[in-house]
Amino acid sequence: SRGGASAPGMDVESPEAVILEWRPEVVENFNLGRLCAAYLVEESCTWWRPWNFLHPACWLLRCFEKPLCRYLCGALGEEDFPLVIPVSLAEGLNGQVWLPESRLIVILWLQFRDRRWIRRTQVVAVDGTIDEIANAVKCQTFPPDLRELDPRLADFTEPIAVDFKIGLSWSSPSRLNLQLNDLSLRLGLPQ
Repeated sequence: SRGGASAPGMDVESPEAVILEWRPEVVENFNLGRLCAAYLVEESCTWWRPWNFLHPACWLLRCFEKPLCRYLCGALGEEDFPLVIPVSLAEGLNGQVWLPESRLIVILWLQFRDRRWIRRTQVVAVDGTIDEIANAVKCQTFPPDLRELDPRLADFTEPIAVDFKIGLSWSSPSRLNLQLNDLSLRLGLPQ
């Protein structure tokens, strides 16, 4: 996406977010649109979920799915339209790596012409979120002494501590570069 407001010295045209997109053919291959429709209509309105089953919205959706889809298709037109869902992922362990709280936006491009309700899917992460994740992973990836990573570094007399800052820059609207800035490293050479 293109940036609007910018910080001093920043190109006004530089993007401010990364968008991961699953094109219609990928969504179709995974049958995501049909699975979503089936889940909403059939799975959520079942005897196995008694509280859902007793809710009037469940009955309305189950009984009036086709007329409701025809109405939405007529009201919204033939074009796909976005359903924007903000998602907040709590901080915590993901495998063996701790990740900070992340805020993402999931965009589902919907249509109601047929039962393939979802046509495209996008996940948007702003630069700041990517920067926070990269710095959190950096802190957990490098040990305090790099000699632990490679036996060829064992001859150095002092712990090898590496420090750097991670920065993001856009070389073009479609290319995000990860930069290592302010690299500091002290090597204790053998006598």
